[in-house]
Amino acid sequence: MAAKKQDPLKFKQWQEELNSREQHVSLAAIQEIEEVGHMNVFPLLIEALRTTEFLKVEQSILKLIADIQSEEKVELLLAAIQKEQSTPLRLKLLTCIWNSKQDFSTHLGNCFSFNGRRFHASIRMFDNY
Repeated sequence: MAAKKQDPLKFKQWQEELNSREQHVSLAAIQEIEEVGHMNVFPLLIEALRTTEFLKVEQSILKLIADIQSEEKVELLLAAIQKEQSTPLRLKLLTCIWNSKQDFSTHLGNCFSFNGRRFHASIRMFDNY
């Protein structure tokens, strides 16, 4: 994602397109975000993961998140994982760490705790690989 000044109208347009009932519209928005987007669209991507009905849209968003190379992405992704109440979505977000080319080793303590559900959900996700 490029680090350009965000246009509020473009942000609103991406929000609408990501929530479109037409898969091709959502996929086009993801492609555009990938080319010219900003890290402040990250919440839009997370929300679209919660609401999309299309597997291809979901996969494209997860790939985009995994492919972003920035320390800001690491912080936003870890915060989203920690805040997320939905275990299935949390597991999908954890796959972004697994599939990322970025080094998360210094942050793994934030993803895995040895008490509570978070550890078990994380282990289940890695068991599936």
